[in-house]
Amino acid sequence: MKISLFLLKRAYSISPELFPYIDFLIYRCKQKGYLPSLDNSPVAEIEDPTFVAHVDRREPLDESATSLNVLKIPLASQASTSLIDAIPPAAPIIHQGSPRQQTITYALSRTEVVYHIANQVVDILRRICVECAIFGSLGCHLYGNERSPNDIDILALPPTGIHITAEWLKRAIVKLDSENFCLERPKDPKATFRILYFTVDDKLAPPNAFHKNKCKIDILFPNTLHLPSLSKNEIKWQHGLPVIPFSVLLLQKLQGWDDHRKMSEYYKYEKQYMDASDVQNLLKLEHIVSLRFSKPWWDRRFFSQEFQVLSLRRVEDFCGEYPASKEEWARLGFRVPNERGVAARWLAGSVLASEWVCFQCTNS
Repeated sequence: MKISLFLLKRAYSISPELFPYIDFLIYRCKQKGYLPSLDNSPVAEIEDPTFVAHVDRREPLDESATSLNVLKIPLASQASTSLIDAIPPAAPIIHQGSPRQQTITYALSRTEVVYHIANQVVDILRRICVECAIFGSLGCHLYGNERSPNDIDILALPPTGIHITAEWLKRAIVKLDSENFCLERPKDPKATFRILYFTVDDKLAPPNAFHKNKCKIDILFPNTLHLPSLSKNEIKWQHGLPVIPFSVLLLQKLQGWDDHRKMSEYYKYEKQYMDASDVQNLLKLEHIVSLRFSKPWWDRRFFSQEFQVLSLRRVEDFCGEYPASKEEWARLGFRVPNERGVAARWLAGSVLASEWVCFQCTNS
C-alpha cells in the first residue's frame, strides 16, 4: 500500500483532535485505490504491519455518513496548508524506563563563591566596628593573579583601645550568622584555637568544589606573621573588597614560600611551588610598576626591622631558585646575587649600618 510521506512522518505526532480525520482519510484512500498528496511530497511504501493492520480493521462505513463533506475534511487541493498549520511540532520520543538526564546549573563558580564568602565576612566585621584587609591567595587574586584562591586570609584591625582576640571574632561571626559559619576543632588535640569555616551548600557551588564542602577563613591580628597594623586610609580596595597594600602582599607571599619550603609535612612542603608561582606572577602585574620608583621596603609602618632583614635573604634565595626573577627584583631596589653568589645590588633607603653587610652565599 502507498501513502503520503507527509502522513507517514506526522501520523503519530499530530494533535488528538486531528488524528481520527487523518486515519479516516488514509482508510478512504485505501478503499478508493488512489492517494491524495497533502503536501506535494513523494509517496512511500508503508512497511509497518501494525499500522496496516490498524487500517484494515476498520469496518466499511456508510457512504452518506462518512463523506469528506460531512466530516468537513479538506479535499486534497485544500488540505496541505490547513493541516500543516494545525500540526504541533513533533515531540521527542522518550523510551519508557530510560531516565531523563538533567543538567544542573550552579549559580556561582568556585572563585565567585570565595568572593561571596569574603564579602559576608567583611560585612560582619564592619558591623561590629572592626576594619579588615585581605591577604594570601585571595589578596593575590584581587590584584590580578590568575590562580583561583583556596581559602580566605583576613587581617583584622580592631579599633584602638579595644582588646579583642581572634577567637572572640570567630565566635562573633558564628553568632551573627550561624546558618553559614561554624567552628571546628583542629587536628591537634592540644590546640586551644578553633577553625572558622563557611559551609558551602550544593546549591551554591558544584559538589566537591571545596574540600568537605567547606571554605576555611583565617583571621589574624597585626604583628602575627609580621603583618602590619594598617590605618583605614592605608587599606586598599579591589573589586569591592579591602586588601593589604601590594608591597606588603608581595613580601608576605615571599615569606609563605620561604616557610613552606622548610616544612617537614609533605602537603605543606609542596605548597612552596604554588607560592613561588604566585610571587612570579605578582612581579608581572601592573601594580609592580609604581614600586620600582617608590621602593617602600624600608617603611617601618609596613615592615618591621626583623621582617626587612628576613626579606633581604628571602629575595636572594628566591633569585637562586628562580633566576628569571632577578631582573625584576633588582628593578625594585633589592640586591640580587651575581654569578659569584655575591649580592650585586643594595636596597635603597636609610637603614642601620649592620644591615649593609654583604650577604655571601654558602658556597662562596
